[in-house]
Amino acid sequence: MQHRLTAFRLRTGRTWPSIAVAGLLTAVCLALPTRNPTGDAWYYAACSRWGQELWQPHHLLYNAIGWRWLQLVGASGAAPAGELAITWLQMLNALAAGACLLVLARLLARAGAPGAAIPAWLLLVGSCFGMLRFATENETYILPLLLALLASLAWARASDTLVASWRWLGLAGLLAALACLVHQLMVWWWLGLLLGLRPWQGHAGVRLGLVYGLPALVVPVAYGLAAPASGVAGIVRFALHDYLTGSARVELGGRSLLLTGISVARTVGQVHGNMGPLLAHWPVGLGLTGLASIGLIVYGVLGWYGVRALPHPGSPSPARGIRRTHALIGGLHLGFAAQAAGNAEFMVMLPALAAIAMAGGRLRAWAPRRVAAVGTALLSWNLAFALLPAHRLVYTGAGPALRLRVLRQPAAWFLLRDPNLLRNQLQYYTGRADSAPRIVGLPVRPDKAFRLWLAARLAAGEVVYTDALGGYRPLDRAQLTQGDGATQTLSGFAARRVDSIATFFGPYYLTRLGPAAPQTRPSQLPANASAAVKTGENR
Repeated sequence: MQHRLTAFRLRTGRTWPSIAVAGLLTAVCLALPTRNPTGDAWYYAACSRWGQELWQPHHLLYNAIGWRWLQLVGASGAAPAGELAITWLQMLNALAAGACLLVLARLLARAGAPGAAIPAWLLLVGSCFGMLRFATENETYILPLLLALLASLAWARASDTLVASWRWLGLAGLLAALACLVHQLMVWWWLGLLLGLRPWQGHAGVRLGLVYGLPALVVPVAYGLAAPASGVAGIVRFALHDYLTGSARVELGGRSLLLTGISVARTVGQVHGNMGPLLAHWPVGLGLTGLASIGLIVYGVLGWYGVRALPHPGSPSPARGIRRTHALIGGLHLGFAAQAAGNAEFMVMLPALAAIAMAGGRLRAWAPRRVAAVGTALLSWNLAFALLPAHRLVYTGAGPALRLRVLRQPAAWFLLRDPNLLRNQLQYYTGRADSAPRIVGLPVRPDKAFRLWLAARLAAGEVVYTDALGGYRPLDRAQLTQGDGATQTLSGFAARRVDSIATFFGPYYLTRLGPAAPQTRPSQLPANASAAVKTGENR
């Protein structure tokens, strides 16, 4: 009995620092939800609040989970509490991020990381911008990451010959499949765990692969139940909707590699065009925070340089297998993000995977105080340049004033740089996806057909507004990848500013357009011009 009590105290002593770190970072995320949700975040919140379009092909279960969560906390539907739905969904992601860190602590231990270093590694991973960003936003990446980490923990348990490996391996396959149902992106995690079993190595490998892989049958069953059309072809079209419609596509080349490098760096620490205006407003506070963060990173990295690997106690093979498998998973996810033009949203899992792959290997000897120094530096940097500004400041003019104008002028056209942000806000507040059908997205490149369509609207005396003329735009991914075709498309048309909305970056202007200077105009709209304008899509 005394031996059991001693063991319990030792386990508790090792666990509490990890719980404290996870609790601290969870509290930070709960206290600082973003005040500037993305257009997608508003759309998911609208679907969950009103019980609409709960089954999305790319992330089948996310809206349904949100809908159920809102019902539990009483923030769904038209009740006044429903207007807080997006805040409750952000809270759900913050709690899931904290749970990710607790599961990661167990994984790091099984991957061979020294117990004293695990809290420091949790601080480092949890302070990366990729984790903090999506833990304070209603996006689809934290919940599947939690399921994937749980799958990896069960997979690691299965590698221990002292436990019932078949049971744990089946659970790992089921959790990894559920992660894919919350977001298709996690198919690479599922595949990495399968390859880590080496199913090609004889009958034993095949049996392990089958035990792990059979629970994945839940995926086609779930898509079959959710697909609006019956038959194999209908299910496949639904499951691959984003790829078949061009919403998701392969983009390779030099620019994609450059964006991949930028996104990897941004997954660790916030790097964005809005840092310039932030520094201009608070040069002393942000400047000192930035310098202190850089100093801490230098101190930590100097302890990393020249670290010699420590010997592993006992048989190292299970821990080595865990590290190698998760390094493979990281490579698969990074490669997928690279072919998607370096999409930073697809890299949220990389810090956790890197920690599993490295903390128990060569970096076992990296002093915990230096690991903690880098984690503290990242937390300070990302709080100063990301979480605090996004929580306190208004970045965009697509808010109450613009929504009111759109609802009061249903016959007017609104040509916007980011139409989905306003459309989805309106759906969130009204419960109607078609509450403003005349919100139109401007083309990202000069478009002759769109100009002809616009000229026809103005010639008919219709009212047309735009937000693309004037106002400050911080350098972001959209500008790097798309340029400014909107301004070029509108060049030559008469323009008169009718409203301005205050934002942190300066006034957000709404401009009324008029006919272009006298010239030869087409008598009718070309057949392909109507395809240039889409007014009924949510995303």
